[in-house]
Amino acid sequence: MTAGHIDEEMWAILRGEADRVTMIAAAAHLRRCEDCVQELISVLVAHAGLASAVRFAPDLVAVADPGPDSATR
Repeated sequence: MTAGHIDEEMWAILRGEADRVTMIAAAAHLRRCEDCVQELISVLVAHAGLASAVRFAPDLVAVADPGPDSATR
């Protein structure tokens, strides 16, 4: 955690990659820090939007450029 906030751990927490000690510390911090609660909500909404973009708007999702040889295949 930086400067008493959990900003660096947010993505790891969201993806389930944070260890138990980090999760316990983050939960305790979130109980008393409205700024981090609001940031976690923003990160959660962004993550959900990105994760579901392929299902709901596949034509809007950028696809990796297959390269110049793909047109000849």
